[in-house]
Amino acid sequence: TDSLGVLTNLGARYRITGVVHGINQYRSSSTPVGVQYIVLDQSGGITVRRAGTNFGITGLAQGDSVIAEGVLEQFSGLAQLNIDTMIRISTGNALRPAQVVSNVAESTENRRIRINNLYILSGSWPTTGNGNLIVTNGTDTMQMFILSLTNIPGTTPPAGLFDVIGYGGQYDVSSPFTSGYQLQPHFSSDIIPVSVATPTLNFTRVDTFIQNAATSLQMTIAIQNPRPTAQSVSISVNARGIVTGK
Repeated sequence: TDSLGVLTNLGARYRITGVVHGINQYRSSSTPVGVQYIVLDQSGGITVRRAGTNFGITGLAQGDSVIAEGVLEQFSGLAQLNIDTMIRISTGNALRPAQVVSNVAESTENRRIRINNLYILSGSWPTTGNGNLIVTNGTDTMQMFILSLTNIPGTTPPAGLFDVIGYGGQYDVSSPFTSGYQLQPHFSSDIIPVSVATPTLNFTRVDTFIQNAATSLQMTIAIQNPRPTAQSVSISVNARGIVTGK
């Protein structure tokens, strides 16, 4: 991509071979049949998409190895191959291991990733339809997008910290296409509650700055694995802004 987040080889024609990952994300009320999968090989991944056909492949699913050919396009910053050819070679292939990262960015686009120790800051867990949530690991804050086509809507949301295995996406509708990065889980089994043996407390804000002033600020603390009886916590901030607690 260039400095504006635009692919430098838009319109070029490519043939790729790789393994299908995740679900078919294609959705259109006007053209109900189509394919939109993430295909990965050892070097990386890309979304392959085509409206109006499934190329005669029934039951295409993750783990299937395919050959796909088409023209490189970009949709709201997301790199995708608008394909006119797809052939299934084999089934039951191993998926790429999820790469553990701390945030989503251009480098995670169309890749299988894992982000650990997340907590929901805002947004509603979807009962039906899509869901947009803001989550944090205590250091980085990001968007988690839950697509209605997954089996996640209607499940019980995690009560505390959780890990997520999913894919890096992007939805940025205006230039420069350098924001709008998303974490996109495809299966309910990829929302993994974190078991904590002892109580853990986290600030739910990570961007609070206070200058010298006679003022007050409310800071919410998220508690994972609370004690059954009331407990007290002491928070101290020294002159250098270092926070300690007990």
